[in-house]
Amino acid sequence: MSDRFLFRAWDKQDKRMIADEQEFIPLKITNKGVLRLNPHHEDNLYNLLPIEDRFILMQCTGLKNNNAELIFEGDVAIYEYQGKELKGEVIYKDGAFIVNDELLGYLLPDLEIIGNVYENAELLKTTC
Repeated sequence: MSDRFLFRAWDKQDKRMIADEQEFIPLKITNKGVLRLNPHHEDNLYNLLPIEDRFILMQCTGLKNNNAELIFEGDVAIYEYQGKELKGEVIYKDGAFIVNDELLGYLLPDLEIIGNVYENAELLKTTC
């Protein structure tokens, strides 16, 4: 599967980020919700936990930062642009992934991910 079609999810109930790569957590994130391993599976190996009000899904941009880590919606990025150090959230808008109204791809390779808006909300409150 292409990196572009990976998801991660913020679990508002348990206050934790869920990613497919996590060890020992039998969960799979899809655009329909979070699949949890069913310990009593008869017909279905997984149970679907619907998105509803519990999960916030974030899609992978398909791009990697300067540390070769995948970039997702909701990530907080710091980068230099026109001689200034700027910070912003990666969002999907009008068919493109952007940070501060600039196309994400144009900001690479100097872009650094310093956290995400769910686990590190304070990052966007401070200035560079």
